[in-house]
Amino acid sequence: MKCIEDEIPFEVPEGWAWARFLAITINRDSERKPISASQRTDVEKIYDYYGASGKIDKIDKYIFDEKLLLIGEDGANLVTRSKPIAFFAEGKYWVNNHAHCIDSPDKSILQFICFFINAINLEKYVTGSAQPKMTQDNMNSILVALPPYKEQQLISQQLDIIWASIDKIEFEKENVLKLVDNAKSKILDLAIRGKLVSQDSNNEPASVLLERIRAEKEELIKQGKIKRDKKESVIFKGDDNSYY
Repeated sequence: MKCIEDEIPFEVPEGWAWARFLAITINRDSERKPISASQRTDVEKIYDYYGASGKIDKIDKYIFDEKLLLIGEDGANLVTRSKPIAFFAEGKYWVNNHAHCIDSPDKSILQFICFFINAINLEKYVTGSAQPKMTQDNMNSILVALPPYKEQQLISQQLDIIWASIDKIEFEKENVLKLVDNAKSKILDLAIRGKLVSQDSNNEPASVLLERIRAEKEELIKQGKIKRDKKESVIFKGDDNSYY
């Protein structure tokens, strides 16, 4: 018997239990197989091909035809966590050797395990800095705070609702950002076309300003402070309302 008091990261509510990942899952890594990129080139793209961070391609055959939990085994995502480390694959698909394939005697707990893995700090289970990796042994040693079955369902349902709301916010945020960008472009377009503010015929025409600038430049040329631009051109509006 070994005391693991120091390993327990936090207290759990009454009715919950701590369990090693290995005790509540079935590892099916032995069934996965890598297929090189060159071998995936000239094949029919029918079934999803999974790697450490999700779908990376499609191929013409499959290994699994059931819902399994996939957990990234290696790669920078284990450190950056820019994508979920644990995710589901369903239907017919293939998995390479960069994602752990996880099943359970009770598949219903896989959803909670997925949430749990994506929520906890995995630093002590990941080795290597240049090539981060979470070995099968390290993954199997993870302590999982397991709620009663009904509570697992309720937690999963609540998280699904919350994630859906967050996804909706993200989607709407992208739409809002697009609208903001479009509005900025439209406003700038109106501004440079003289349609953003009302026109006042009493204002000094821009042509007068241009003449003043030209006169000031001429004076600077005479003083030798600047040189005359040989390619200088003057734009004016002719009697036919065309620009020259």
